[in-house]
Amino acid sequence: MKDKKISKLVADSAAFIRNAQMQDIADVVYTVRDVVDEIRDQATKQRLRVLPYEIKMMEPSPD
Repeated sequence: MKDKKISKLVADSAAFIRNAQMQDIADVVYTVRDVVDEIRDQATKQRLRVLPYEIKMMEPSPD
């Protein structure tokens, strides 16, 4: 029996740096531009370019 995925996941920079397999636990992965901009090391930047899933970029509302 396969575990059910959560529908939405909000990722911080640690998830990308640690190469978390977010596609295995969520249907949709969200983050903000500032999180991606925090990534400095080249290996993680390269992984972000070739992820096997799409990252949905969102910005928080000013409220």
